[in-house]
Amino acid sequence: MKILEAREADIPLLIELNNELQELHINWDHERYKKANKKEIAEWLGKLLKNKSVKILIAFIDSEVVGYVVAKVIKREENVFIYPSQFIEIDQIVVTEKWRNKGVGRGLIEEIKRHAKKIGINTLSLAVFARNSNAIDAYRRMGFESEGIKMTLKLK
Repeated sequence: MKILEAREADIPLLIELNNELQELHINWDHERYKKANKKEIAEWLGKLLKNKSVKILIAFIDSEVVGYVVAKVIKREENVFIYPSQFIEIDQIVVTEKWRNKGVGRGLIEEIKRHAKKIGINTLSLAVFARNSNAIDAYRRMGFESEGIKMTLKLK
């Protein structure tokens, strides 16, 4: 597996992978998630690629694109309750269904960990659907721990 930093020329590949993720999200919560619009996603990705606090990596096996990760440096200012902090938030991670459970996600996370250490950040964070037990188990095997529980009440 080869993991490379995404470039503008990779946007069409990222869009295709994102479609798989977006369809999964729509199936789980169609009231929140929209059908993917390729033009809007291309613009969003283009902005992210220019943002110095964002790292987008793409995983390849041979010449096949099998996954990507979007990671953002988040800076929290000190206030009366907390000290200032910095962490990397994994905003999106996608592995094509064919390549799941084969180390692709782990490889992407490991590269983000290397990047974090290089820039002096020692915490990664991510959010995952509570019903996505496969992903939760994978993240736990990589050392992630639950820090809290986000709860939602949908009013009818």
